Amino acid sequence: MAKLQIDHLIDHAPVGIVVLDRHGVVAKANPAFLRIFGLTDARDMIGSINFLEAGEARSPGVARYFVRAYRGEVVQVPVVSVYTQAGAARSVRGTLIPAKDSAGEVEALVCMLEDITDLAATERDLAHRYNHTLDLQKAFQQIAAETDVAGVMQRIVAGLSRMWEDPCALWMFDGADHVWTCAASRGLPVSYISAVQAHYSRLEAERTVGGLVVLRNAPVMVEDFDSNPLTAPIRDAAREAGVRRMLAVPLRSGNAISGVLALYGTQSGPFDPADVDTAILLSAQAAVALHNAQLFTEMESIRRNLEDRVDERTAALNAAHADAVANERLAAVGFMAREVAHGLRNPLNVISASNYYIRSRFRDPDEKVLRHLDTVDRYVEQAANIINQLMNLAGSRQLDMQPVDINQLVQRALQERIASEGPDFEAKWLPDPLMVAGDWLQLSHIVKALVTNAASAEGHGQILVQTYIEDGQAVFAVGDHRPATSNAERSDRFDAFVASATQWTGLGLSVARQIARKHGGDVADDASGGVTWFRLTLPLLETAE
Repeated sequence: MAKLQIDHLIDHAPVGIVVLDRHGVVAKANPAFLRIFGLTDARDMIGSINFLEAGEARSPGVARYFVRAYRGEVVQVPVVSVYTQAGAARSVRGTLIPAKDSAGEVEALVCMLEDITDLAATERDLAHRYNHTLDLQKAFQQIAAETDVAGVMQRIVAGLSRMWEDPCALWMFDGADHVWTCAASRGLPVSYISAVQAHYSRLEAERTVGGLVVLRNAPVMVEDFDSNPLTAPIRDAAREAGVRRMLAVPLRSGNAISGVLALYGTQSGPFDPADVDTAILLSAQAAVALHNAQLFTEMESIRRNLEDRVDERTAALNAAHADAVANERLAAVGFMAREVAHGLRNPLNVISASNYYIRSRFRDPDEKVLRHLDTVDRYVEQAANIINQLMNLAGSRQLDMQPVDINQLVQRALQERIASEGPDFEAKWLPDPLMVAGDWLQLSHIVKALVTNAASAEGHGQILVQTYIEDGQAVFAVGDHRPATSNAERSDRFDAFVASATQWTGLGLSVARQIARKHGGDVADDASGGVTWFRLTLPLLETAE
């Protein structure tokens, strides 16, 4: 009666039970055990399978547990893989209990095995999801740290790469032009990307990428490129790239699809649900990060534009303020200049006439007297030049515009300098006339002022004089070897009444620039190769062909 009860319990036990004889050969097996090995009839096992040999052959290392049990130990078998009759692997764990005879020898072995294949798969899935969670956390941190749109796209693909070994890509959709482009990818050859963009670049109603029609928020999967009709246009490129399946997860910006995260597989078949869930989470984070990066980029552009406008407005206000101050100063200077000029011209004329009368009364004056008379004439002329500069600064004289040859002006100025025992000049001018439209007297004043400025500079050395054409402008340049000056000193050179040691009025360069600008040109300075250059630029005179 007791044996029948034991047999009943064994047959209905939820765990697999098999009884082995002293040689490891199966003597009895219950239905649960048969199911583990994919068998339907115990006669297929009883007397035909030796677990000592099968364990050694099918699962190396398992036989040692049976050896220990036959020595009299109760052995706990950890999780091991066993194989069904069809060759499928199953995960089992169990207990080996030796049955001894009256002499204490093991005459049988009772094996209780629990099939935990599903449990092991669940544990693997949980571990897989846990690792994906860690990867997602790292990807989220890196994506959130980026503010550049291109940087965010690269971070998104890097996040995909953490969880996915096969190729992956980020495709972006331009809603205005209905164009799909591959913004970033890993493992996809250029030939495949080009094929996709060539066949699915412009779309009217449908939004298609890589053979998928993306019309909803849910992921879309193609488990086999060879059998899906949507992938027919790019099937050859996919084969060359080793692409057999694809998962596309939309990136949504508001109610519109802005892009797609695409995972590719080199083997056909469904995607792991954990990979799908992770891709969905990553796509949500990616959409937010891209939107934020685009907003940041727009805000930066607006900020830079505002800064540029503020800088431009500030510069304009500063220039207007400087012009107002200069105009106010020139108005005061003009008033003073006119008063001084009118007050000095008559005395200078009297001095000049008296000097001429004295000179004419001497029939045979000695050399010393003549030298003093010449000195009076020279300083009267200098005083007259100062009066002319003041009148020019006051702007009281209208321009008498006529064709003027700059070369001729320069040659006359140099002849006067050389005649008065001036410095050494090296002149290079164009062989042809250099014609401009201007007031001869006023332009002559500029040329003389620039030559005088160079000749009066401390340590000027040989003075270089050039005329040439540059960018459609006539140029007269004077260079000297004066010591280097600071930027502040250079910026003050053209201010009125900023005097040098030899030019005490400080009007020469200021008046020269003012006259040049009235003619549509300018006077500027620069330094190169140890030479300080002052250049007069004027528009060339347009002549009829």
